[in-house]
Amino acid sequence: MDTPAAQSPALPGQRLKPLVPQACRRHLSRSFLAAIKKASWPAALLVALSACVSAPPAPPPGASLESTCRHLYLELDRAVDSAGVRDAQAARIEGFPYLRVNRFLASFRGELHQRDAFFAWLEQLRKTGREARRVEVANLPKPERLRLKALAPPAATLDEALSQCAVHLQRVDFTTPEARSGLLDQAKVADAYQAYKRWLGIYPVTALAVRLGISRWHERVRKQYAHPLPYSGPVTRYAPRLLPAAAPVTTPDPPHARHPAQPLGTADWDDEALNRLLARHAPLIEVQTASDADHIGAPRWQADGTLRIDINDPSVYTLTSHTRFEGTTLLQLVYVFWFPERPRESWADILAGPLDGIVWRVTLDTDGTPLLYDAIHPCGCYHMFFPSPRLTARTEQNKLYQEPPLIPAPAPVLKPGQRIALTLNTGHHQIVGISATAPTPSSKPYVLRDYHQLRSLALPGGGRRSMFDPHGLVPGSERGERWILWPMGIRSPGAMRQWGQQATAFIGRRHFDDPFLIGRYFSATDSRSAPHAAQEAHPDAD
Repeated sequence: MDTPAAQSPALPGQRLKPLVPQACRRHLSRSFLAAIKKASWPAALLVALSACVSAPPAPPPGASLESTCRHLYLELDRAVDSAGVRDAQAARIEGFPYLRVNRFLASFRGELHQRDAFFAWLEQLRKTGREARRVEVANLPKPERLRLKALAPPAATLDEALSQCAVHLQRVDFTTPEARSGLLDQAKVADAYQAYKRWLGIYPVTALAVRLGISRWHERVRKQYAHPLPYSGPVTRYAPRLLPAAAPVTTPDPPHARHPAQPLGTADWDDEALNRLLARHAPLIEVQTASDADHIGAPRWQADGTLRIDINDPSVYTLTSHTRFEGTTLLQLVYVFWFPERPRESWADILAGPLDGIVWRVTLDTDGTPLLYDAIHPCGCYHMFFPSPRLTARTEQNKLYQEPPLIPAPAPVLKPGQRIALTLNTGHHQIVGISATAPTPSSKPYVLRDYHQLRSLALPGGGRRSMFDPHGLVPGSERGERWILWPMGIRSPGAMRQWGQQATAFIGRRHFDDPFLIGRYFSATDSRSAPHAAQEAHPDAD
């Protein structure tokens, strides 16, 4: 694609088309078609127009590496927006296209007073940015990838060129304390709530009606856990397909202590150790089964452009994250499983629609023992907490315009050989029971897969596409409840969404990836500070 050249002012009566560079006409055309497919044409068209108007000319031959790299990232952004493949898992930082930030990293902005701590934090921003760029590049059409490679400085691959540019630009951009302070000011993550909707929806009034419905649901769930009803229908049981026996997983020493080499308090896990940890804590899943909608599977793009769940490939998608609790950084293990749909119960069922799922999270304490379990649906709905005996719920949290946490039951304590078992009801796929049990031979095995695969799935005719759109929503998973709950300020309530985009409260503001979430609702008991033996490795887990 040619670089737009400067244009002379339009003369009276002169047609617009000759004044629009050919490159921009192509850019606008692609953006318009991509936008129509994603039902978001106004925003995408504005992005395309902005890119055409503001794009500077390409650097001349022999230009500096800095100029070449900045132009490469600019062209990459234009291509990504034109193709509609922006990845929303981490937030962009204006002026630093090679960096991305999430809520955990953003939480350290006011604490990086030492130069070494800042640069260790910066490395994590660059790593997060590289991960997002790899996804976006993989989802671009092949001609665009080839065009960008031709613009890049010499390297074996476009990914290597972008990585080299990121290192170089980082070295150039942060030579002074003022530059570092500028990044700290900008490295923020906007919340997932749209204030104008709350204003238009008279939130102070409508929120009270929604709160009443939430309170009734909380009460029903608590009664259900206190007096579980027997289920006489068929149940499908799933268990993780385990790896061959290996050395037991041990927590790095020191596990979460903050020191100059680890200013964020994160432990140095290698990929193999993390995978074995994920396998060790992967849950058993028991689903009350009435139809194919109650089987878990793997998302697949179809030839007609729709997303389907392949129930012949039971899969659970995993990622790791971190939280901050009482001065320590704790590791979190996240498991996401998908169902084909939430079946419609009647014509007026506003909660029904394609795709459904559960996001199950295990927060490990400093000795590797589970501290807290919590769960949501991928829409961010139905947030439940299951605390270990090391936590106690805070009592001063029930405010009128703050949604209280739902704590249906304490977490069971695991014995050697046991796993957490989740019981889900049919159709709604809500967790109606949690227990500690051992896998049974009749359980169907599910495969543990990397969650990041969902950010770039293969297309039947070639090419790749994310499961999520540029807003982090799953196209086609919209729910009828969005027409009723929009005054709560959440984009498309009920739609499935990407990690990092999950608001979990209609009243007030709450995000699933909030690094201070645990301390907001729980405090440590005396038992947490007492000596504890590390949890034994399950004999079937490694």
